[in-house]
Amino acid sequence: QGFSHQNELAIPGYYSVVLNESQIKVELTATQRTGVHRYTFPKGKDAQLFVNMAYRDDLKYYDLQTIGDTVLCGYRVSKGWADEQHTYFYAVFSQPIKGLDQLSEMTSEMIGNDRKDIIEMIQTFRLDFGNIEQLEIRVGISGTDVEGAKRNLYAESRHLSFEAVALKTKLLWSEKMEKAPFPEGINNPSNEMLTNYYTALYHCYTVPNVWNVS
Repeated sequence: QGFSHQNELAIPGYYSVVLNESQIKVELTATQRTGVHRYTFPKGKDAQLFVNMAYRDDLKYYDLQTIGDTVLCGYRVSKGWADEQHTYFYAVFSQPIKGLDQLSEMTSEMIGNDRKDIIEMIQTFRLDFGNIEQLEIRVGISGTDVEGAKRNLYAESRHLSFEAVALKTKLLWSEKMEKAPFPEGINNPSNEMLTNYYTALYHCYTVPNVWNVS
């Protein structure tokens, strides 16, 4: 789905966008080891979420399973910045999952004068939630195992509201930014100068990544 930059808002600790076609409002925030999503759906339409396990880098293998109707967990092993990168996750949904299916693609090939249709399962899963207005998802990640991802989730964001997580993260970023304020001696810096400076400072703190268990 496409989106317009006019419908985006990005500040340290918070991102939101309204998708053009579906008019779904997406809001994201995070702690060090968890991500918190909030989706607001147009009234009268069923809510669906697509999980693409093959997104971003070269997927080697993966596992995905549900626990009850509000937890989705598993792992993916891929080749990207590392030859064998392990990412484990544990996601808790605010609404029950009412349906889950794996998507497929159809391709065709010619065998002599005959065309043969081939149906192949792909690494994308569709989750159905029925007619709801809002869905929150809290996702813990870990480089060790699913239990580590679960511990990270419960330690950092499970019992905090979306607004509380966003505010806490914003304050942490403000604390970081205050360690290197805009240099003195430059009178009346322009908005462009301030934006460039603090954007570069923000990028300095995005790596190295935290990968240990909370």
